[in-house]
Amino acid sequence: MRSNITKGNMKNYQDSVLLAYSVSEVAKITGISSQKVDDLIKNGDLAHFRAGTRVLVSYEVLLRFIKQQTQRPAIQNSWVGEP
Repeated sequence: MRSNITKGNMKNYQDSVLLAYSVSEVAKITGISSQKVDDLIKNGDLAHFRAGTRVLVSYEVLLRFIKQQTQRPAIQNSWVGEP
């Protein structure tokens, strides 16, 4: 089966959403380190699956994880005094 990707539409293809991301892609998208992504996976905080030896995180899981993180209440610093 031949791919429909040509030089003319490659930019649109690259800008499309992937169904799953590698650890390094998740790190790049979220702005956190690959080590932190690995830790989140190992601790069970970020669901993943394997394709051969590759560890992948689905788009849906990543989106849900980001939404959960942004909905957590802000942690107050104990060193900040009241005005």
